[in-house]
Amino acid sequence: MQITLPAHIFSFDEQRSLTGLKAVDYNAALWSRPARLQALLERLCERELGWREKLAPEEVIARLEAHFDWVEDRGSLREWLEDVQRLVARFCELLGESRCGVHLEDQRACQRFHADNLNYRLVCCYRGPGTLWLPNENVHQHQAETRGTSNQDMVVDPARIQQLSEWDVLVMKGRKSSAFPLYHKSPT
Repeated sequence: MQITLPAHIFSFDEQRSLTGLKAVDYNAALWSRPARLQALLERLCERELGWREKLAPEEVIARLEAHFDWVEDRGSLREWLEDVQRLVARFCELLGESRCGVHLEDQRACQRFHADNLNYRLVCCYRGPGTLWLPNENVHQHQAETRGTSNQDMVVDPARIQQLSEWDVLVMKGRKSSAFPLYHKSPT
């Protein structure tokens, strides 16, 4: 589903660089993409996916092919891993680093809206409901920064909570950036 992006969200795609996100006017970048490879992703989710490692883009395919050595459809696996590799390369370029943390998760990680204590985070939900995020004007910032505050107390209007679709890519600024951070949480 295509949404109208707030002014603080930078739209990017295969041709448009993520470096525009460095402008102080933006606190996130979104790339809406059509979902694909559903059969492969269903198969991958039959097993626990928890995996993390710091990788350079050129290491992604070999390391993950070895991790998923049990997958029979090597062509679809390779297509998916090439997508992961492209995202890692784009993120490393934004960070100005040769490596970044790559995490594959199949469990709900963050139940509360929050801003990460880092400069940037890239998330892509390949299967299932995606990350929930709040436009800046939909955050009660004081409540969001108060420990123990409920999600209901942090959100101005629950009807304006946004959610990523499968294959969407969201790059968010965190508290260590020069901009208002993007508040987000895992889906229910």
